[in-house]
Amino acid sequence: MNTNTWKNWIPGVLSDSQVKELIKDGLLMHLEPDSGDIDASAINLRLAAGTAWRMKKGAVKPFGGNYEHFLNTSGYAEEIEFNNAQSLQTRTTYVFKLKLVFSRQFMKAGCFNGHATGRSSVGRVDVLTRLIVDGMDQYEGFSGDRIAEHGSGSLFLEVTPITFAVCVKPDTALSQLRLFFGLPESCLIEGRDIVRTTLRSEETNEFPDGVLSLSLQPEQHDLISAFGAKIEGRDGGKDLHPRAPVSLWKLNENEKPSPSDYWHRIKAQPSEQYRDWFIEIQHTYFYILKSHEKLCLPSGVAVYCKPSDETIGEMRIHYAGFVHPWFGMNREDGEEGTPLIFEVRGTIFQQYLDIKKSWLASSTTGCPAIQKDPKRPTRAPTKTKASSFQAISKTGQRLRKNEGSSNCPDYTARRERVVRPPDQPEKCRVRTGEYLSRN
Repeated sequence: MNTNTWKNWIPGVLSDSQVKELIKDGLLMHLEPDSGDIDASAINLRLAAGTAWRMKKGAVKPFGGNYEHFLNTSGYAEEIEFNNAQSLQTRTTYVFKLKLVFSRQFMKAGCFNGHATGRSSVGRVDVLTRLIVDGMDQYEGFSGDRIAEHGSGSLFLEVTPITFAVCVKPDTALSQLRLFFGLPESCLIEGRDIVRTTLRSEETNEFPDGVLSLSLQPEQHDLISAFGAKIEGRDGGKDLHPRAPVSLWKLNENEKPSPSDYWHRIKAQPSEQYRDWFIEIQHTYFYILKSHEKLCLPSGVAVYCKPSDETIGEMRIHYAGFVHPWFGMNREDGEEGTPLIFEVRGTIFQQYLDIKKSWLASSTTGCPAIQKDPKRPTRAPTKTKASSFQAISKTGQRLRKNEGSSNCPDYTARRERVVRPPDQPEKCRVRTGEYLSRN
C-alpha cells in the first residue's frame, strides 16, 4: 500500500481518478476500477450474492456494533437465500450485504468520510434504501474516526419498497456512496454566487436562494404536470389490479413494462386569483414532479439535495441520487441546465400543491425567502418549496511538488482561491478552483 496516496490531496469529494487510486492500493476491495460503477463523484453500491435478511418487525436502526451478528442472533431477522432474482413486497424491510468492503488500512486512515443516497432511478419507483456501515450508529454514511475504532469494513443496504413490489438480483446497484477526503462540512460552497452559477431559471427577476422548487406548469405538448401511482395494498390490504414487480436492473427495450400499467398522468387544475395551478396530493398516492429550476454544474462542483422540512406542510418531497459534475452541460439541443425529478408523498390527510404569484428576495443560500406584497405586478412565480441543495467542491487533483515528473500534466497544481463578496460574512465563502501553470 502506498501510504502517501492522499498526502497532497485537497479536501473535498473524491473524483473517479482518486477512487481508482484507492482501489489500486487495495483500500477499497471487491470494486473493479473499470467496471463502470465509478461516476464522477460517487460509487455505485452493488448487492452481494449469498445470504440476505427479511426483517420480521420492521427496520432496526444501526447501533454501532457488529450489525451482521445482530441480524443472525437477535431474532428480528430471518435469513433468505439470495443467489437469484428475489421479489420484495411493499412495506417490508430487507437487508442485503454489499460487495464493496473497506480495508483495514482505509478505516485506520481516519481521513475518509462518506455519504450515501439511493440511486435516482430507484427513488422514482418509491424504494427506500439506507446504507448501514458496520460500526456506525446512523444510516447513510460514515465518519473516519468512528469506523477506525468500531468498523469491520462490511457494508449493508436496508431496502424497503413502498409503492411498488420490486425484484432485485445479485449485482444490482440500488444505492450510491460519495467519498470525502476530510470532513464534508469543510468543502461546502456557500453563498449566492455559487447558486447563480449552478441554477438556471426562465424568470430573470428571480433571486436564487439555494432552494429548489416544484414546477406545476403543464407541458405544452400534452398539458401533463405530474405522474402519480397508487400505493399497493393501502385500501383494505387488497389490490383489485395487482401489478407485476418492477425489476430494478437494466432491461432490454422489449422487456420493459408499459408505464401506463403503473402510472397515472396528472393534469394540474387552474385556480384562483394570485394562484396559477393546483395538484391534489392524496395520501394513498406517490407522485413524481420536476423542478422548476435547472441545474448546470461545472467540473469542480458536486451537489446533494437535502429533503424539505415540515414548513411545506404534511407531505414529503425528496430527490434520490447525487448530482455529479457536468450535469446539465453540453446538451445536444443547446439548452443550459436540466431539471431534477422529485418524489412526493402525502401523509394522512388530503392537501394541495400550488403555485402562487408573488415577489421573492433572499440574502444567502438556504435562508427563507422574504415574501413582499403579492399585489405587486410581476411575472415571477414562486413554486412549492421542494429541496435545498448543498454544493460541494470536488478535488480531482493533487498538489505536485515535482514539476519535472514525467507523469505531470500541463497543469501541475490546483489552488483554492477564496472569493468573498463584501456584503457576506466570513462563513459565506465561495471557493473557486484555479490551476497553476507549470511555467
